[in-house]
Amino acid sequence: MLFRSGGTLNDTWMQTIADITQRKISSTSQPKNAGALGAAMCALVGSETVKNFSDIHQYIRIAKTYIPSVENNKIYNQLFYSYQQIYHQLKNTYHQINKERFEIQL
Repeated sequence: MLFRSGGTLNDTWMQTIADITQRKISSTSQPKNAGALGAAMCALVGSETVKNFSDIHQYIRIAKTYIPSVENNKIYNQLFYSYQQIYHQLKNTYHQINKERFEIQL
């Protein structure tokens, strides 16, 4: 995965994503230009200047790579399981106390 804008500027957030997804995450050296660079890469592939999207990595400079932690992943999975249990227990209660706020007024 390749990121570097908004939340990608935060090392803690990026490490968390790597830990949860158990995927190596790389961020680019120019996060503010990521959208424009992505559009340019699409144009290169579309015009057949570059053969396919797999070949565009040569044009991207990586600033940082985040390696997933199996230990952290175990903790996040436990916390997510707890969240799911709490959510299912409170789902009907939340719906009941908030239903008037979210009903559509015609």
